Amino acid sequence: MKFRLWVVVGIGVLLMAIGPAPRYLEELRIGGGLGDADGGIDLDAQGNISMDGDIAVDGGNIGITADADLLTLGVNLLTVAGDLTAADSFIGNNSGADNDSRIKGLADDNLFYVDAGNDRVGIGTATPQKKFQVGSGGTVGGDGDLFITAGAGARSGIQISDTSSASAWFLAGNNSDPIIGWDVKDLVFKRGVTYATGPDGSGTVVLTLNSASDAVFAGNVTLDSSSHPRIIMNTSSTAGTMGLQMGDATDTDAGRILYYGSTHARADKMDFYTNGLLAFEISATQNAIFSNDLTVDTSTLFVDSTNNRVGVNTITPLADLHIKGTSSTIKVESTANTQYAQVNFRDDFNGIEWTVGLNGDDDKFFIVNGTDISGTTLIAFNSIGGVDIPGSLTVAGRLVGGGTVTTFADADTTPSVSAGNVFKLAATVASPPITITALDAGVAGQTITLIAQNADTDFNDALALKLSAAWTPDAGDTLTLVFDGTDWFETGRSAN
Repeated sequence: MKFRLWVVVGIGVLLMAIGPAPRYLEELRIGGGLGDADGGIDLDAQGNISMDGDIAVDGGNIGITADADLLTLGVNLLTVAGDLTAADSFIGNNSGADNDSRIKGLADDNLFYVDAGNDRVGIGTATPQKKFQVGSGGTVGGDGDLFITAGAGARSGIQISDTSSASAWFLAGNNSDPIIGWDVKDLVFKRGVTYATGPDGSGTVVLTLNSASDAVFAGNVTLDSSSHPRIIMNTSSTAGTMGLQMGDATDTDAGRILYYGSTHARADKMDFYTNGLLAFEISATQNAIFSNDLTVDTSTLFVDSTNNRVGVNTITPLADLHIKGTSSTIKVESTANTQYAQVNFRDDFNGIEWTVGLNGDDDKFFIVNGTDISGTTLIAFNSIGGVDIPGSLTVAGRLVGGGTVTTFADADTTPSVSAGNVFKLAATVASPPITITALDAGVAGQTITLIAQNADTDFNDALALKLSAAWTPDAGDTLTLVFDGTDWFETGRSAN
């Protein structure tokens, strides 16, 4: 090869020595010419040089090897004053060695960096941490922003997928979709994009971020409940409002939840709207204020805001409180025996109050004049049916008493009188006759009548029985007694 090159150079020198007189050669062949078995060189009239062998310069540091289609450069870099263009594919680091390469920019030394040892590519960084990294976080290259742009009317974006037919996700800047409009710049997330077709012809929009700073979801938004998720909305102005809106695109007031800042006219309130109307609000003191009717579980509880009525098991209450059911009960319960379970009735115009209720300490049901059971007693009922009326009792017609008649147990010398006011002595014949010495469970003010069924029961005029004389009745005789809380006093007897 060197010999042939020296021959070419020698011919050139010979021609120069001949002088300026024109000499014309159609073709010059050396060593038999191109294609010779031993190799050759052709120099044609058009200035083309063709050779069978290789070219070597500077001892082979720079050369072209014909058999391997290889350009060899030595230790120096290749410097190109203009553009470097490859007519076919270009392969760097063809041997697969740990040889990094980079392209410098005007100010960025690592505008494009290939880390061959780690198989990574960096834009603006010489130490990419992933397969592809943009920016180095504050060093040369600035913020490391990634800009993907397209021409007017085109779509730019990132497609994430494998090579299957419909498994891609696509994040796209939308500037051409006719459904949205040419003049709107939206950021669109798609799923199910066909790998071969691309996002323009396939896929379903999942999320759109539009130019009005709205996030439009095509489906539901689910938060992972295992990590106590929250949706946080903040406003930089205390006079502003924040909220959630639910509805179709044609009705902006279909459903809204709005929060008003502390200096807003509505001051720290959260309003809930439906169909454009205020349904209820939650105040700064955590009160829930409903603007219209309130219904709980169809009819379990109903508040009629128009007529100011409450219904239980009815949505058409006919009174301020209307309880409806097959077995309706109002229960007022006290949790301590020294407190009251009571209901207060007040005539606000005249300032008159009556209270009815149970005094757990006395085990009595009272009707009193006052705000609670501690007021002036008008009437009291005890647990055995006794009635205590501190004042007078006026009866316009007849006063008729009724109830059960209880028979004393056989051989009971201290029978209980808690069951009523009329009792029969034991019917069983006893020999000798039994003698009753006391009556148990009496209540102060209680009046009882005893009816003898035979002559086998006597009453002793002693202890708690204060009789005009011992009572030894025959069948049909009666004895009437009244109790003062300590003793029983005789008020009358009859022999029938």
